[in-house]
Formats: sequence, C-alpha cells, structure tokens
Amino acid sequence: MTDQAPSFPADIDVVIVAHDNLEPLRATLDSIAAAGCPPSQVMLVDVASTDGTSAWVAEQWPGVRLIRLDVNNGPTPAATPASGPRRGGSCC
Repeated sequence: MTDQAPSFPADIDVVIVAHDNLEPLRATLDSIAAAGCPPSQVMLVDVASTDGTSAWVAEQWPGVRLIRLDVNNGPTPAATPASGPRRGGSCC
C-alpha cells in the first residue's frame, strides 16, 4: 500500500462557490486534494466573503483558480464565472 493520492480524471474540474466559509473550505480543499485532484483543476468563486477566504486560498492553495466577486447577489451570479473556461470538459 502506498501513500500516493489516487489519480484524478483530467477531464473533470471541481468548482466551489463560497461565501464566508473559510473553516469548512479548509477541510473541503484537503479532501479534494486527498482524492487526487490537482489544484489546477479547482476553481473557487468567492462571493464577497469577509472572513479572509480569498486571501487564504491565494496563499495556501496558489494553484487554485480564484475568482472573487465584490458583491454578494446570492449563489446564482457565481454560476456565471464558474461556467466559463475550465481545464477539463466537465465540472462537479
């Protein structure tokens, strides 16, 4: 048995929409990484967080594609940047 992370499909991207979710986001990104997903296949849309989410992600997960929305108009507007160009063909 090895400690190596499982391989992650190259045609899948993970998109996370967050608003003031720094604490659960830490565990979420750790779990995604443990599943073998490279940071380059993760997009985080930060919806006007005030808890330091964007700064923490930029510092701790520099490979994650980070989009920051300055105004919180709910989760639906976050879908627009999340539906833009992705590395893989599908997202989850």
